[in-house]
Amino acid sequence: LMITHAHTDHMGCCENILDNYKVSEIWLPDTREEPILPHEERYFVMLQAILDKANEKGTVIKHLGEGDVINIGEGDSKTELLVLNPARGADASGDLNNTSIACKVTYRENSAMLCGDITDEQEADLAKRYGNTLKTDLLKASHHGIVYQNFYTFIDACAPKYIVVPSLRDRGVFLKTTEYSLKHVNKFDLDKNFVSGRWGKIKVTMNGEKDGVKLVTEYK
Repeated sequence: LMITHAHTDHMGCCENILDNYKVSEIWLPDTREEPILPHEERYFVMLQAILDKANEKGTVIKHLGEGDVINIGEGDSKTELLVLNPARGADASGDLNNTSIACKVTYRENSAMLCGDITDEQEADLAKRYGNTLKTDLLKASHHGIVYQNFYTFIDACAPKYIVVPSLRDRGVFLKTTEYSLKHVNKFDLDKNFVSGRWGKIKVTMNGEKDGVKLVTEYK
């Protein structure tokens, strides 16, 4: 169970998950202890309750930072998860979005970029440092597709075939502006852009072969 960062929309109901499913490990961003902004104190109260529940259930708690590699499976079935953000011991006293776990998941010839709520600052930094190594089949849009994220340099580096936007703002101004940017700046085919608020639940599968990424949506 990955909690990308300590915001309610990324960890709400995790206690219920721990109560109803066997969870071997919880992954959290590697952040150092810092004074908490007053309006964010409630998030850490919620997170602590989740960690208390994890300890009660015997769930292993891991803190992930840039450079960590997690391998799942072996041989031809091995899936690699490479952590790109946050930096080790990231400062959690400011914008918690900056501490989001961002990672590239690779299964044989297929890959996906999962970006949490990283900000434009992290996007620019990742594009500069990693360049074309970010190239991927699927990009989960940063921070719900909010307009000041998903800069063209980052999307160009990722060069995704598909973009999934986890958003309920189906026809909101954020999504409209983001889609305009994707279409006119990145020349991205919006027919391959999937929004959770528009298509419902979105299931992504990878069979490991060329063009092996498939998306199944709830409504179509």
